Amino acid sequence: MLAKSVSLFVGGFVVGWINGPERMADINKVFLDLFKGVLAFCMIGTDAAAAKRLGELVASLGITFPYNVLLGIPLYQKFAAWLGAG
Repeated sequence: MLAKSVSLFVGGFVVGWINGPERMADINKVFLDLFKGVLAFCMIGTDAAAAKRLGELVASLGITFPYNVLLGIPLYQKFAAWLGAG
């Protein structure tokens, strides 16, 4: 069974596909134009939640950053060269 949010997401696509673009034009202003504003509010909420945990992020970067510099970047460069990217 799919989660409720996934079911609603897939259901919305199915309804849009069945109705087609000509029938969806009437409600595009409500759903598509308002989407950007709602998305901005959601991103602000996500940023606020991330800002509360900034201390944890700094601590984890202090642990992982040296490994990324010493191992991750050289491995990435060798892999990119192996693929022919330079």
